[in-house]
This record gives sequence, C-alpha cells and structure tokens, in this order.
Amino acid sequence: MINKLSLVALLALSLAACTSTPQSNQSAIANSPTAELPDVQCQGEVPQPVKASLGEFRLAQEADFIPAIRQFQASGNSKQKFTCSIFSADFNQDGLKDYAMLLVSEELGDFRFQMSLNQGDGKFQRDFVKDYKRITKPEAGVIYTSMDFKPAGEKGLAARDYSPLKPGSPEQTTYVEKPAIELWKVSQTDAPPKQLDISSLGYCSEALYFVDGKKTFVVCD
Repeated sequence: MINKLSLVALLALSLAACTSTPQSNQSAIANSPTAELPDVQCQGEVPQPVKASLGEFRLAQEADFIPAIRQFQASGNSKQKFTCSIFSADFNQDGLKDYAMLLVSEELGDFRFQMSLNQGDGKFQRDFVKDYKRITKPEAGVIYTSMDFKPAGEKGLAARDYSPLKPGSPEQTTYVEKPAIELWKVSQTDAPPKQLDISSLGYCSEALYFVDGKKTFVVCD
C-alpha cells in the first residue's frame, strides 16, 4: 500500500511539474522588457526602453517640420504622410523590434535621424545616426526632410527610374526583401540647404537598410 501511495504521489508531482512549466515560461516572456514593445507607424510615443538611447533629443512633432512640408501634406497631393517621426520594424532582422525616428534637440533645436536597435536585454543601441543643423531663417520650423517606411517585399526607391539597383539584379532583390527607411535626402548634414521647397527635397531620396551591417543608396530623378 505504501509503495502504491508513493507511486501515485510521484505521478501527481510529475503532472504538476509538466503543467506548470509552460505557465512559467509564458510568465517570463510576458514580463520580459521587450515582450510588449508597441508597433508604431508614422506617429506615436517613444517606448520607455527606447528613450535612454535618445540622449538630449525628443521625438519630433508635426509642428517641428518646416511649413513647406506641412503645407504639402495638407494640400492632399499624396496619400503619404510627410510628417512621420517614428516607425517600428525588425530592421536588422535579428528577430527583435527596432525603431527609426526623427528627433529634435531640446536645447539647440537641431534635428536627427536615428535608428535604435534592440539589443534583446531591454536596451537599445543608436545606429544610422544623421545630424542636421537647425534652420532659423527664412522659414520657421526645424525639420526639413521627411521619412517613410518601406516594408519587406515592396520595391520602394528601387522602382524609381534612376535607382542604382538594376532591375532583376541580386542587389535589387536583396533590397526588396528588406524592411527599409526611405529618407528625403538633405544636401548636407552639417549645413541647411539653400532652398526649402518640396521639389528641392523630394527629388533626392536615400534608402537606409541592413545588409552585412548596414547599407544605403541615393536616388535623384
């Protein structure tokens, strides 16, 4: 009788252990610092774990963009939103959610494009950082570029007539397969462009994506 009772007790403990393990794993996943990072597309809040990678910068708001960009958007010329400041995706394709952002310096008013890459331990690392000096004249506003998100599987800038990625080439195929940020190219990163209209900004665009670390290309047409 004692042996039978012992055997029943051992079986009960084994069953309890089997049923509790998945719950423990689920709890650990739910409580991990990167488990519930939000999908943010175009506008929204910077997730708390990402904020440490921003330094003195804050996320840009629509009012931070120069009037020419805001007015172009308001005119209804395109369905694309030109005052986007944050996108989330697995940009370097390591299975973790990253963030691409347009930021404004709280102290100087300069602006920055930055990707914050998820390190998997609740921390984010800066990458693809581009700094731009503040413009005070002739227009109000700070940000004189715009960014858009290209999902994996879409051609984006690779479909433009003057794309350096030749149709059907391995380079184009790779780009199409990757998520990317497409950034209107500003003429210099250390000085403002002379003209601040849409035509001077929009005809040149820069693609930012990850292949063996990182890669870019520019299309002007």
